[in-house]
Order: sequence, then C-alpha cells, then structure tokens
Amino acid sequence: PEQVAEVVVMQGVAALDASAGSIAGLSRDGTQLEVVRAVGYPPELLEAYRCFPLAAPMPLTDAVRTGELILLESPAVRAARYPRLDTSSAALSPWRAWASIPLKVEGRTVGAMGLSFVTARDFSADDCDLMLTLGRQCAQALERARLYGEAREAIRARDVFLSLASHELKTPLATLQGHAELLLRRVRGEASGDERLYRSARSIYEQAVRLHRLIDLLLDFSHLQTGQLRIEHKPVDLCTLARRLIEILEPTLKQHRLDLYCPDEPLLVEGDEVRLTEVLQNLINNAIKYSPAGGPVTVRLERQDEQARLIVADQGFGVPAEALGQIFGRFYRAPNVDPQQISGLGLGLAVVKEVVILHGGTIEVESKEGGGSTFTVVLPLLAGAQRGSGNQEDKHREEPPALEPGRE
Repeated sequence: PEQVAEVVVMQGVAALDASAGSIAGLSRDGTQLEVVRAVGYPPELLEAYRCFPLAAPMPLTDAVRTGELILLESPAVRAARYPRLDTSSAALSPWRAWASIPLKVEGRTVGAMGLSFVTARDFSADDCDLMLTLGRQCAQALERARLYGEAREAIRARDVFLSLASHELKTPLATLQGHAELLLRRVRGEASGDERLYRSARSIYEQAVRLHRLIDLLLDFSHLQTGQLRIEHKPVDLCTLARRLIEILEPTLKQHRLDLYCPDEPLLVEGDEVRLTEVLQNLINNAIKYSPAGGPVTVRLERQDEQARLIVADQGFGVPAEALGQIFGRFYRAPNVDPQQISGLGLGLAVVKEVVILHGGTIEVESKEGGGSTFTVVLPLLAGAQRGSGNQEDKHREEPPALEPGRE
C-alpha cells in the first residue's frame, strides 16, 4: 500500500499542477488519520502532522467525515475557515491554496488526498470534477493494494499454520505407524494368527502411511509457498533411484504391476535425490490411485539429446480433455474423480511440478478419458555425463513399443 500511495500522490500532484501532496488513510479503529505518503513538504511539517484525530477540525479530516471536497483558495480563506490551524509563515509558506479530496470506495470514505499550491487559485468546475475522479481512482488503487496485502498476510499465516500443524502431527503419527507395523508383523508371524486381527492391523498401518504421505505433501506445499524448500545439487543416477524405489513399492502392491525400462548406463542429473524420489513416488502413487482396476504401471527412463526423460504411464480412467490444463493446479482434482471413492488433497501434482521446475526441468501430461495417462518429466543431464550405447535394460519383460498418449 505504501508504494501504491507514493505513485498515487505523485500522479495527483502532477495532474493538478500542485507543488506538494499527501495521502492519509484511516487507522484500523477508524478514529485517526495517518499520513501514508507525502511529497514536497518539509520534514518538520510532516513530523507535526504524521497522525491526528479524525475529530480534529482540519481540511483532511473534514473531507473524510463529510465525503466532500474541501477547497481553500487562499490563506485568507484558510484562516477564516480554520482559525485554530497554525498560521505562522512556516506553516503557510510557500503555499497559497489547498485542496482536500475524499478517497471513496463503494460509498465508504477510506482516506483523503491533500494537495498544496504555491499560488492562490479559483478552482473551476472542471478542476473539481478532475479531483473527484482522481480521488475515486486513487481510492480504488489503494483499496486493491490493501486487500492484496491482507491476502498475502493471510496466505503467510496459513503457511505458518500448515507447517506447524504438520510438524506437530508427524511425531504422534510416526509412533502410531511404528506400533501398527510391529503389531502387523507379530500377527503375521503367528502360526494360528487371527485373520480378522491381521486385516485390522494392516488397515491401521496403511491409513497411517497414507496420513504420513498427506502430511509430507502439506509440508512440501508450505515450504514451496514460503520459498523454504531447499534443493541440493549433487549427481543423481535416475536409473538407480527408480530401481531402488520400485523395489520398495512392489511388495505393497496387490492389483498392480510396476514395469521399469531404463538404459544400461547411468542417467545422471544434478539435483536432490530425496526430492526426485518424491517426484517419482508421487507419479507412481497417482498412477496406482487412478487405475483402481489394477494393471501395469510403466516407468521408463531414457536419454534424449542432452536431457533425461522420466515417463510414468498407467491404464487408468484418464483425465478429461478440459481438465488437462488445470491438472497441475493446487488443490485441483479432475471432475471425473469421485472424492468418496478416491481420496486426496489435489496437491501431489502441484508439488511435483514445483520440484521439477526447481531442478530446471519440465513436466507434461498426455491423457485420454478412459485410456490412461502418461506423465513425462524432462530434466537436464549432468554436464559432462558420458553418452552411453543406448542399450535398454528390462526389469520384467521385453522392451515395449513406444508409448502412445495416455497409454502404454
């Protein structure tokens, strides 16, 4: 608001050929006027009138209280209308005329603009129309700036809350998850284990893992919003990263199969191994979540010129064409998703995109409703990385045909 006020007062001074001007706004409790910005006035005068009660008999306060122009064409008019104001030469010089313009927004007066002129003048009807128009435009600009500032403050408060709440939730959740895993192992290890108890313990564990993942997403989102997400810059082999992650995920799958295809040689990029693992895990989790009938999820890594391409494809129910442009938006979920059947915050892909961008990369999606989805992450290869022979390694089966949009 202060920067906008400075622009506004400069424009007001220039538009009406004034020699000095100020913008004053109402205090939070509405009982005082506070000068936000001023130009052309001596420091001692600004210090004396930095803040004053709205009830004080002054041109600016009258303009705010009445919502009307207050025009003082000469020192004599000023002295007659405001006899209690300072009439010393220091207060008057070099000004000989004054105008106080109410700043109105939607019928509310939110402040006033004061202009001072070095010569006495008769304000014409055109002058008055210009001042009222200027006042409305200035008030709107200041109000937008104020609302923007409040919105930014609300966002900052929200992000702080998300960060604190997420950290507070992680400790008891880690304890819950640990005990659930211990119970699950104990029940599974008993020869005469109760199947019902096993299913209950597994359900507790799976929901704890899901909550942990949601909290991690909230934390990442909060850190991204506040610019606190730090990315390490170290050599990372995407092939090794993918193999390691898939080895961890495969035992947890029931209806899906993970098929990995990557080159024989390392595929090196410069980045943060933890964050890049999160990117791939989020894409795989999404593929599994949105193909509830099961089937293969294909993960392909390849080199293209000086770039590494990471492709994750599923055979799920896909994304409607009208939703593709919004799929990476925060809190967005495609309209063909039933929130009662498939839970989520709509943050995973937003976080993935931001992390990829922080690595100097891009992410795109190709999808057809009913025909699955294909997400492609492109990252710059590590400078000096050797170009290999291009032979492909198969984790499960022969090299598949080229991926078509939205399906394997």
